[in-house]
Parts: sequence; C-alpha cells; structure tokens
Amino acid sequence: MGIDIDVNELYGKCVRILASSNQVMSHLPRLYILFLLTLVVIGVNLYFYEICDFFSMVEGYQCPNKNQAISDTAITLVYCLIPGFFIRYKIFRPSDLLILLVYLMHYLGIIITYPNLNIAQFDWWRPIVCLSFTLVIIVNNIKFSYLNIRFKPVKKLSIGLSFFILFIFYFGCVLLIFRENGLNLSPPNITDVYGVREAFVNNSSLLGGYVSVISGYVLSPFMMVLALLFWNRDKVGKAAMVFIASIFLSFVIYSATGFKSVAFSSFTVILFYIFLKTKDFYAIKILSLLAITIYTFYLALPFSLINIVALHWIRRVFIVPGMNVNYFFDYFVNNNSEGWSNAPFIVSEIYYGTSGSANAGLIGDGLARAGWLGLVFNMFLFFLTLKFVDIFKTEKNKYLYGAMISTVGYALSNSSITTIFLTYGLFFIIILFIVFDRFLEKYA
Repeated sequence: MGIDIDVNELYGKCVRILASSNQVMSHLPRLYILFLLTLVVIGVNLYFYEICDFFSMVEGYQCPNKNQAISDTAITLVYCLIPGFFIRYKIFRPSDLLILLVYLMHYLGIIITYPNLNIAQFDWWRPIVCLSFTLVIIVNNIKFSYLNIRFKPVKKLSIGLSFFILFIFYFGCVLLIFRENGLNLSPPNITDVYGVREAFVNNSSLLGGYVSVISGYVLSPFMMVLALLFWNRDKVGKAAMVFIASIFLSFVIYSATGFKSVAFSSFTVILFYIFLKTKDFYAIKILSLLAITIYTFYLALPFSLINIVALHWIRRVFIVPGMNVNYFFDYFVNNNSEGWSNAPFIVSEIYYGTSGSANAGLIGDGLARAGWLGLVFNMFLFFLTLKFVDIFKTEKNKYLYGAMISTVGYALSNSSITTIFLTYGLFFIIILFIVFDRFLEKYA
C-alpha cells in the first residue's frame, strides 16, 4: 500500500510553520521587556513599603493604605506595564532613552505611590496619567515626514579649536565657582548635604547657579566620555588629562553645592554610553541591570550600610518624584488651589512640613500651571521636546548624544519641562555636539 506525498503541500506547511515561529521569536524581546518591567515594578513597590516604615516619623511618608489587596496590586501593575509595552527596545533614537528614563523615574512612582498615600483618592487619576503618557509614546513612534529634520553644521571646527573652546569654558567655570563659594575642597557627607545647599543658594549669583548646574550635568559628563573615546584609540595621555579634569570639576561642584546627582552624573553618562554602544536591545540591558541592582540591594537590606544607601537611592530616584506629583494633584486639582509660581514650596510646607522645595517634574509642573489643561499642555511640550532632541542625532554621535541626554531625563522627572533647556543644559549639550562634530566623526 503506497503513501502519496504532495511535496508542494509539505513544503508549504513547513514555510507556514517557520513563519509562525519567526513571528513568535520577533515578539520575545518585547515579552522579555514586559517581564523585566514587571520585576522592576514589583521591586520598587516592595521598596516603597520599606520606605514608608523607615521614614514613618517623617511627615508625608505615612502610608495608611499600604496593605493592599492582591487585586489592587495587580491593577497597579497593569497601569505600569501599559506604556512599557510601546517603548522601543532596539532601533535607537535619543528620544527613546528619554522616554524610558521619564517612564522609570517619573511615571512609575506616580502609579505606585498614589493609592498608598494619605490623600483623597480620585479613581480616574491613574487611568488619565496612563493614557496621556502612553499616547505620547505611541505618537513619538510614528514617523512624520515633515518632522524628520536633521541638523547639519555649515562649517565644522577643527579638533584643536574645539578643545581650546572647551578648556576656556572649563577654567572659566572653575574660577567662577571658586570666586562665589571660596576655595572649598571639602566634600559634604553624602547623607547630610542640606546645609551646603542652603549656603550655596544664599551665596551664589544667578550666573553662578546656572554655571554650577550646567557644568555638573553637562560639561563634566561630556569630558568623561571624551576621555573614554581617547582611551579607546590608545591616546592614554590625553585620556588621563581629560578624565582628571572631569573628576576635579565634579568634585569642586559637589563640594560647593552639595548636589548629589552631580557626584554621579559623569559615571551615569558613561554607563549609558556603554549600554547604547552595544546597539542591540539597549532597553533590555538597562532594565536587566536595574532589576538585578534593585533585588540585590533588597536582599541586602538587613545590613545597615546597604539599608541606608538602597532606601535613600530608591526613594530619591523612583519614589519621591511620583509622591510629589500626587501631592501636587491633591493640592491643585482635588482642592482647586492656586499658587503655581510657589508650588514646590507650598506643597513642601503642607505635605512634608518643611520649608524645602518639592519639585514635581513634567506632570506635576503641568498640574500646577493649569490643572488638567496644564497636564495636556505639558505632555504636548514633552512630545515636541522628544522630536527636538532627535534633530541633532547623527549615525556617528547618536550613542554619545543619547548618553548625554540621560541627565535631561533625570531633570524632566524632577523639574519643570522649561528648565531642561537652560538650567539643566540641553541647549549646551547641543552646542557641544556642534562644536565637536569633526572630533566625533573621527573618534566616536
């Protein structure tokens, strides 16, 4: 008894099976991203409960609803993951990293902390934030031909002239900081910097304040990456000189201002540059490292030193920005209050009982400006900012440019969107890349 085999039909079935398996494989990275995001969200949620206990005597950290039902925790997880599903994980643009950082350091904190805080609950608050942030991500992923603009400098400066301009500005910044704050080379204790910050605010001029922040967030990290580029080309002497200059500048700024973020900004930029330079699945690598770090620290919480470092780090980076936004929402929307110009000081006094400044980043700033309308307006400005930063990307500089943009992501999570251009140096980042265009073509 013979068996008839239709070769063409068998071949067609094999092709269909392979095609379906390829479709499954193509979705694996995105599924893995969602898995990593789930780990991060659960980890930050666990830390939030620890932070509520650790800071329970501090006003503003009382969490009466922290013992949530599993169903409520599941809803929080869903709100957290919806925008994450649309984040681009492979083909890199600087705006993609900016979205990822604002998502991690701003959005997640809002969603996780809101139902646990001692404020009036509004059921539609988290869905509205989720929808607005997700829409920005989706629209940014769409290619608009009329927005696909690329900047090209008319005349490229020589490498020697580029470094001459850089070091003139460098020495000018150092001298101005010394002039306004004295020759202070004694860094404050990293857990107690507020006295130094207050003295800096009282003693510095407007120019001195701008120069200190821009130097710490832009100039020092940029020089650190230049040192790495020299090192990769075996220019050891030049690499050492630029590296030492970068470290010294960060040290001077931290000693004068007490800004902890300045102390770590250069190493953060280097870390992002290394991740982005590997090209494939940059988001997976960033989230993997974040998840490993979060759970390693969590398991080590019984050790007192790790406990202090981990709780302060998670609180400052992931929890406080979201808490501040939710307090802004309660004050300006739930209570129909006014006072946008002094919003950070008002919220700090009412909810934390201190005379500090509770800055609330992208979303909180919008609420303080004009309530719901302000939220819509700020999300539109965020979209325009994403398109703006991509204008200056080239194939040669995109990974270095993206790494430098990481400091802007931190600023967006903690300050108003208008401050990132001057105060936190986005315009200055762009100027540096124009000045060093020829150098980056050769070394990047």
